[in-house]
Amino acid sequence: MQPPVTTLSVPAPAKLNLCLKITGRRDDGYHLLQSLFQLLDYGDTLHFSAHPSPEINLTPPFAGVAPADNLIVRAARALQEATGCRMGADIHCDKILPMGGGIGGGSSNAATTLLALNQLWDTRLSIDTLAEIGLSLGADVPIFVRGRTAWAEGVGELLCPVEMPQHWYLVIHPGVSVGTREIFSHQQLTRNSRPIRIAAFLEQGAGNDCENVVKNLYPEVKNALDWLTQFAPAQLTGTGSCVFARFADEASAREVFAKRPASYSGFVARGVNRSPSHTALNLNYPVLLGRRQAARQRVLIPSFGGSNPPAPAITCRSRTSLRILHSRQNLPSGRVRTEKRFDQLCNSWDKERQRRSPQGKNRPQPV
Repeated sequence: MQPPVTTLSVPAPAKLNLCLKITGRRDDGYHLLQSLFQLLDYGDTLHFSAHPSPEINLTPPFAGVAPADNLIVRAARALQEATGCRMGADIHCDKILPMGGGIGGGSSNAATTLLALNQLWDTRLSIDTLAEIGLSLGADVPIFVRGRTAWAEGVGELLCPVEMPQHWYLVIHPGVSVGTREIFSHQQLTRNSRPIRIAAFLEQGAGNDCENVVKNLYPEVKNALDWLTQFAPAQLTGTGSCVFARFADEASAREVFAKRPASYSGFVARGVNRSPSHTALNLNYPVLLGRRQAARQRVLIPSFGGSNPPAPAITCRSRTSLRILHSRQNLPSGRVRTEKRFDQLCNSWDKERQRRSPQGKNRPQPV
């Protein structure tokens, strides 16, 4: 019998928003979004060592962030509270992703902590439960918990896994940090973009509705976009300060990276469809999301999104319960429009499952 594993080293990958469309704003302030979350093979690395006492120790300290407020510590505490586990951990973070860059560093750290400690502490929570815990920490945490490149719709709660080509990307950080709340609350932010289909995005792209606001508020970001556009079409990722461009191969991306101004940092990375953290932990969750799984995973995510603000703890276990919740809590009419889109997505997912199962076998395949 092998002794239990007490240490783990797990990557916490970055992400890019290959597009970010804001298609509306509900009466309660929630924004309706469309986005493609592309996972990368580059990011921070977290080292975990479990111990029998309940203390959570994080090294090194993050500049400007109190230990109790760090998403890594908060994720560990949340897992303890959800399971009653009395074990603790020493956690060391090799931090290379910039804060406020729009590449998901904090959210990815939190998700990796949940996934790793779920194994080390043998708490045996499902991926759905871990995603729900992650949602209480930040709106982007579930995408990293589920570990798939995915298309998001609604207010961010509808995730449809997408198999993307594994392109090479150059990501540039211009040396400033951008706050998510600041951008989503700005009066000049576009909130009425016309919705697009996944196929249309894959054919012609879609851009980022937050880009103009960020460029106006942060000239450094505008300058970085202008510089990178000399070599390839460039755009903003998320609501942060990082900009990126796609290249045909790694060598081409690194050639441009070597020419960057001295004030810029960044990295070259490849897009992946499965999270490196899932690979490191030998997690294997099916890709497609079926009708029942989609209904169970339906949640509300706040309009300000991003990796820092928490999401409200509202989960609907079925379409019926969703409609009951709508009537009892007087949710705005935007919910009805989102529900219609939810039905359309479920139907398309069902058709895809049937296509992949010609004998009609029903294989539940959650994200």
